[in-house]
Amino acid sequence: MNAPDTKAKAFDAPAFFRSAADAMGGLARAYAPTAYKPIERAANLIVERVTGRLICAGMGKSGQIAKKAVQTFSCTGTPAMFVHPAEGAHGDLGMLIAGDGLLLLSKSGKTQEIFPLIQRALELDAPIILVSENTHDGAHTHSTVTLDFPHMDEAWGKLPTISTLMQLALIDALAIQTAELRGFTTQDYLKLHPGGSIGRAA
Repeated sequence: MNAPDTKAKAFDAPAFFRSAADAMGGLARAYAPTAYKPIERAANLIVERVTGRLICAGMGKSGQIAKKAVQTFSCTGTPAMFVHPAEGAHGDLGMLIAGDGLLLLSKSGKTQEIFPLIQRALELDAPIILVSENTHDGAHTHSTVTLDFPHMDEAWGKLPTISTLMQLALIDALAIQTAELRGFTTQDYLKLHPGGSIGRAA
């Protein structure tokens, strides 16, 4: 490991926060009420076609957002489970069964490990919801609906920062939209979260 460079330019945290705010503004414009409504369409798919679990998957940093999606959907009325795409090709494709839906996160939409899961979902006629900035090829050509986000520079080289922030925002918006479509209320949520400060405040 190299010695710290005391003369290196300090990271501009306020500039990063401004970039993050710009990213949220970009999503707000892209998903304006007068625009095409993929979030509503995706929520309807989950409520109407997913009778089992919502299988959430992604590689790398997108995989970590997928794990967060599992927790958020599960506590808002939609049972969910994480499947690691790389493990999927080694037998875990069996975790995706009839009645399930597939929620895939991939910035590029071309991550090779996700395609066996896509093929499995297609064989089962399971709805595929893709969260990606790629709406041209790759996984997008197989998705039932794509929640896309605009391309923006990451905050530090190629390290996923701004892109994962937008993925997280889209996932949370989809989870809340789905909950409301189910008639699942904030009081229902509290019943599933009796622990911690949230539970104590109920």
